[in-house]
Amino acid sequence: MMGEINKTDRLDVRGLNQLQRNGTLPTVWIPPGELRDQRDLPRTRMVLVRQRTQLKNRIHATLAKYALHDFEVSDLFGVRGRALLRQRLDLLPPCTAYATQQLLEQVENLDRQVRGFQHQMQTVFKPTPTIQLLLTLPGVGLMLAVVIALEVGSIARFPTAEKLAAYAGTTPRVHASGGKTRFGPSRPRRQSLPQVGLRRSCQCHLPQSSPRAATPCQSPLRTRRPAQGPSEGHRRRRSTSGRSDVLDPH
Repeated sequence: MMGEINKTDRLDVRGLNQLQRNGTLPTVWIPPGELRDQRDLPRTRMVLVRQRTQLKNRIHATLAKYALHDFEVSDLFGVRGRALLRQRLDLLPPCTAYATQQLLEQVENLDRQVRGFQHQMQTVFKPTPTIQLLLTLPGVGLMLAVVIALEVGSIARFPTAEKLAAYAGTTPRVHASGGKTRFGPSRPRRQSLPQVGLRRSCQCHLPQSSPRAATPCQSPLRTRRPAQGPSEGHRRRRSTSGRSDVLDPH
């Protein structure tokens, strides 16, 4: 912001002091201690759920490797599914059966921990107006509403709705420079993503003889110049063996 070419500690301190005096020093919102403490509950729960999913996928892969994955239940880790799973453990080789049994016990332990976190979150977080408003969104339950409310924090720190959407990572962006475009969210006076995707699809799949090939969907092909041979003087120089022969005495 200071535009200094030389960057030293003394110049940085002087520049920060000047920005602070004229009121242009940018500030960063730091969540209060209570909010940072509350964030540990949903974040730790998400870590445990992710670990449980990894263990479940490993058990599914083990059963599929030995062709024992044809269960008649929709949820392998439900009440009936786990009973059938324990019966299938006897059909596995001894070492694989022991490893799968340990994975299943870890899944059950993680189930108890996740339920404990959910109970703690229901006790700590009351249905505030913000959470009640988030619950009106399709597909958002209590756990997800709590996560959104805690991660966003104070909504007043975002000057516009676009800033909030960018913070959440839900707005794609388009960066265009020098005739090249990197795709992300569309902006005014730029190509939207559906138009770009349509143009690329036409370029890849339309044959040259297609009547639509001349439409703006098909970008013009660059014509290459015919290769030009070396000049007469260059050929004469390349054909000679010595520099003195190149010079013409006449």
